Formats: sequence, structure tokens, C-alpha cells
Amino acid sequence: MIDIATYQARAGDVTGALETASTIQSEDELKLLAFLKIVGAQAQSGNIKGALQTYSKVKWTDFTSAAALRDVAVAQIVIGDVEGALQTAALIQEGYNRAEAMSEIAEAQVRAGDSKGAIAWANNRRSPLEKAYALLGVANGLLWQGRTSS
Repeated sequence: MIDIATYQARAGDVTGALETASTIQSEDELKLLAFLKIVGAQAQSGNIKGALQTYSKVKWTDFTSAAALRDVAVAQIVIGDVEGALQTAALIQEGYNRAEAMSEIAEAQVRAGDSKGAIAWANNRRSPLEKAYALLGVANGLLWQGRTSS
């Protein structure tokens, strides 16, 4: 059912995807995984507003909330909305999940060609944990650039 909901969302049938995900009778984590994939599919298709609307309808765990918001923020970076991505990232609850998301967001920003912006943003993180993870993301993005430019 998770795959069906994901394919429905990717095809633009978000209402159908949400209905399919809602029918999952197993553990809550599996249902949340389906909703996570729906939010991700919406964000990847450029429907950031829809992804955030879907996000707001679900009762997330800390981990799945961070993952959903991370997916939206990374999609925003890819389409060039760095400011929107940073606003979305700010919604992630502080802690390890947020730090991990900071890493992926910084990496996406570097991959999108904004190394200087990613470094500045990473250096401005108040939390030492978030700063360290964001800088790791910058490093991963730079490594990726090195591999693809050779």
C-alpha cells in the first residue's frame, strides 16, 4: 500500500494517495512512512505548498516530522528557493533529527551550486551539533562536486 500511495502521489493524485495511506492497518510507523513518501513526492514535483499542506494534516513522530520537512527543504533548494528551504528547516525540532536534516540540506545547497551560501549558513548554526552536521553536509556536497567534475 505504501508503494501504491507513493505512485499515486507521483502521478499527481494526492487525494487518492492520502486515502490509500489512510487505509494502512498495520503499525503507525508504516502509515507514517506512506505519508512521508507522499510529502516527498509532492515536494520533488515542485508542489511545495501542497507538500506543506499534507505535512500539516499528519500527526508525526519527531523522526518522521524531521524527515518530511527535510525532504521539503531539499526540494526547495533544488528549485532555487534557498530562503524557503531555510524557513522549512527551522520548523524541524531541535536535536539529532534536526542535525541530520541540516547535513542533507547543506549538501543539497552545495550540489545546487551555492557552496559559499551553504558554508555561511552552516557556520551560522547556533547548536554545535547542527553546525558540525551542516559542515559535514557541505563536505559531502564538495566531494560530490569533485567526483562529477572529473
